[in-house]
Amino acid sequence: MEADFPASRKRRTRKEINELLHLYELSGLSVAAFCKQYDLHPNTVHKWLRNYSFTDSGTKPRSPGSFSTLSMSTTPEPALFAQVGDVRLYQPVSAAYLKELLS
Repeated sequence: MEADFPASRKRRTRKEINELLHLYELSGLSVAAFCKQYDLHPNTVHKWLRNYSFTDSGTKPRSPGSFSTLSMSTTPEPALFAQVGDVRLYQPVSAAYLKELLS
């Protein structure tokens, strides 16, 4: 079974890629349906979607290795290890120690 993908490669300018991605976003079609309509290979469109981010003025290349900001508390709550009745333990203890506490 052969797929209906274009047989030859076509180099596209940044402007062409921008226009095609904009059309894809507006179309509401799946990548496969859009590619059939515009004679594109789905892998190409997925690559474009991965490599370009959208802005109000069009697309711009994503910076490789970009990171998200992560905020962390400077004083983390200690993790609860075990609770028996009203007794809370925040670090591992032996069973013998627990027996002694409960007696």
